[in-house]
Amino acid sequence: MSCFAILEKSDIQIAVKLNKVDAESELEALRLEGYKVIVEQVDAKDSSDALLKAKQLKQTKATAKVDFQSKYKTGLVVGKIIGVIGWLMVIVGLENMLAGSVQSMDQYIWSYGIMFSAMLPGFGIFLSGLFSVAASQVIKATVDNADNTHRIYLHLKGE
Repeated sequence: MSCFAILEKSDIQIAVKLNKVDAESELEALRLEGYKVIVEQVDAKDSSDALLKAKQLKQTKATAKVDFQSKYKTGLVVGKIIGVIGWLMVIVGLENMLAGSVQSMDQYIWSYGIMFSAMLPGFGIFLSGLFSVAASQVIKATVDNADNTHRIYLHLKGE
């Protein structure tokens, strides 16, 4: 068996045998002509067998890109809602921290303790918002993991 690289340019495919001495220069010349490598290595008996295997591999990749609908749309929607609420909490928390610091600066310009205590509720809202955003991302990751596990199951099952 020999090793081939498959190149393609506007539906024209060429198999280049990699086991020969001038393979690199031939590949470079084809690249300069506009060919792109679509399969780097294919083990085959001859070039026609290599092209056939590359075609089968391309069909396998094409079936892997099938539009897949999530079975957990409610989970995704809930995660998005939690994320939006979380980002709103982050913004409100920052505004409250800023308002608390500005308000306390007017009355107690030299008292940093009072200024920090006035900023504390805003910081709590800000931190809660960040945790909500993180929770929404965990929900999305969990749903993606479940969907991809189902895809793998279907692929192994042969559907």
